[in-house]
Amino acid sequence: MILAFLLLIGIAHYFAQKNGFNWIEYELSGLVFGGTISKTIFIITCISTGICLCIVLIPLGWFMHAKNLQVGYLIQSFVSSIALIGLGIFPLDTYALAHNIFTSIFFVSIGILQLYISIIIFKYQKKVPIFYTLLGVLTFGVILFHCVTRWFFGKSITQRLAVFISMLFVIMIYGYLVFNLDLSRLMIENLENKNE
Repeated sequence: MILAFLLLIGIAHYFAQKNGFNWIEYELSGLVFGGTISKTIFIITCISTGICLCIVLIPLGWFMHAKNLQVGYLIQSFVSSIALIGLGIFPLDTYALAHNIFTSIFFVSIGILQLYISIIIFKYQKKVPIFYTLLGVLTFGVILFHCVTRWFFGKSITQRLAVFISMLFVIMIYGYLVFNLDLSRLMIENLENKNE
């Protein structure tokens, strides 16, 4: 999913630059100004990545020990996914206000979600190295930095950095959980804890 996102956004950049798009000036949403091909690729990428994000994030909810933790996690996962889909449905060039609202919701919700995951991992999953918690906190910090400073400087660069670190966090934590923990045992334990 993430590799597909990077590949498609890279292709969109290629076509947009042919039409004068400058990636240092424009955030990713500005790809819609880079011509029809670039706009189409951006829209499809946002919608499909939002759908895939939901598919990837929801299974991580199995690692939550308490139902109230799962509910908060699932709400943030759902809001993040829907906001990313909204970015594609409402492109910047035709629906600027709706697009900016979905952009703000996406960055805030994905930042909170990653901080939430980090706190839960630190508090409840003692087998997971502290590095992953620190990476999650760093990710939240970079996203927060982008949200606060985007109106003053570096908006395209800080946005791309926030997106990259966010993707890195999801890849690393999901990869760790899949490859280093006995998922079936954890899922069964969590289901048994819920039934008690």
